[in-house]
Amino acid sequence: MNERVKWCEAMRDFDNFDKVIFTDETGYWLEDIKQKGWFPKTRTYTPAEIESSGKLNIWTSISMAGKVDTYF
Repeated sequence: MNERVKWCEAMRDFDNFDKVIFTDETGYWLEDIKQKGWFPKTRTYTPAEIESSGKLNIWTSISMAGKVDTYF
């Protein structure tokens, strides 16, 4: 966190943010059996037997102009 704050302070007077693109990515496991949730007391939780499940990867980016692109 300290490194991020230092970077932000160093970029405070940067005049070319219109040329910068910020990107990030994440992944979601489909049918994740490790989820937690609330169930009525009358219902019991039965974990599913899944040999393998798919994963959805998402990558997106933004700039000063707005969203650049999103890939799945």
